[in-house]
Amino acid sequence: MVKSDFLKGISVLAGGTMVAQVVTFLATIYLTQLYLPDSFGLLSLGTSIISLCIPFATLRFDKAITIAENDKEIYNLIVLSFISNTFVSVAILIIGLIIYFFNLFTVIHYSLVFIIPFSVFLYGLINVFQMYFDKRTKFNVTSKSVIIDALSKSGIQFTLHNFFPFLGMLLGYVAALIISTSYYYYNTVSLVKKCKENISKKNLYTTAKKYDKFPKFYALSNILKSASHNICSFTFPLLFSLTILGNFSIAFKIVKLPAQLLSMAIRRAYCPKGASLYLTDKKALLRLYLKSTKVLIFISIIPFIIFQVFADDLFKMFFKESWWAAADYAKVILLYVLFNIINSLAHENMIIFGLQKKLLFIEILWLILSLILIFVASNLNSAYLAVVFYALVGVFMEIIVFTIQYKKIRSEL
Repeated sequence: MVKSDFLKGISVLAGGTMVAQVVTFLATIYLTQLYLPDSFGLLSLGTSIISLCIPFATLRFDKAITIAENDKEIYNLIVLSFISNTFVSVAILIIGLIIYFFNLFTVIHYSLVFIIPFSVFLYGLINVFQMYFDKRTKFNVTSKSVIIDALSKSGIQFTLHNFFPFLGMLLGYVAALIISTSYYYYNTVSLVKKCKENISKKNLYTTAKKYDKFPKFYALSNILKSASHNICSFTFPLLFSLTILGNFSIAFKIVKLPAQLLSMAIRRAYCPKGASLYLTDKKALLRLYLKSTKVLIFISIIPFIIFQVFADDLFKMFFKESWWAAADYAKVILLYVLFNIINSLAHENMIIFGLQKKLLFIEILWLILSLILIFVASNLNSAYLAVVFYALVGVFMEIIVFTIQYKKIRSEL
């Protein structure tokens, strides 16, 4: 029954992600014909800042929803996430206004001042809704949302090109967030009522206290993780250029795309099931983890080989000459992307096993190493070397994450 439910959840999520995968891939190829690399660079910078703010916005109480033990905890975690998300989004807006009025950034980045706080709020809501539906195993809702997001984002970005040739990619991203949030809200009409029935100051405090590892350690580790994973987006505009960042971001996106969406489906189905098995049957959890990881290896290895052999030819076939430099970056980051996808369930296990504190220290080390090596590359005036360092640090840290969580589960059998 456990196996059939798990496979059913994966199949539902995979169905939606397969459609979204095709839409995103085709749209990316076409959009690179319309937009220049610096537009993709601005999108990468904006989305990286948003992803950096998201863990702080919800304090990762949203992630705790998937391992909550009863309905009362679920609804209180939802309210805690919403309260935190609202306050943090307003705080980001205030900081942005200060930056704007004191001219602390260049004019080209001022659009981010107003887009980021609004996007953080929407993305925070989407994460809460997504975790709630995953907990309820209503994967059909989240599966449809992936398709809606891919279609709306691509369509709006295409439409906006004639009106906003530089900002169109970023504005299309924000519009898709609005549509996704509206879709989730439409499917949670009774959620507000249930939250009101289950919350109180005492319940909110008790729940926050029980899951305090999430704001104390996991939220900060997620912020550091986002910073280290997106370190190129933050540093390349300053050390190199938006054009180089645009080429890097498109390379990273294309390399991840074939396997990432399916791996995300497996990851989201795995977390609530894994949390349940950790409390009841650790041997079954280990079997589920190993079998699921083998599936991730299978779906990752073929795209890895294809990109490694044919990256130059593929980019010349599908992209304009201004994007051909991205092929060099794609071949470099390929190994890290492979490790990251195969090891994705190990990151879920770090949460399930209560290893948030260790994960925090890992992310600190990850960020420090990445920063040091990228600055070394900038002093050598080599963006290519910066990407090489980024990939090598990523592989090294993925090995550490795997080792820690695997030793933990083996020691408890």
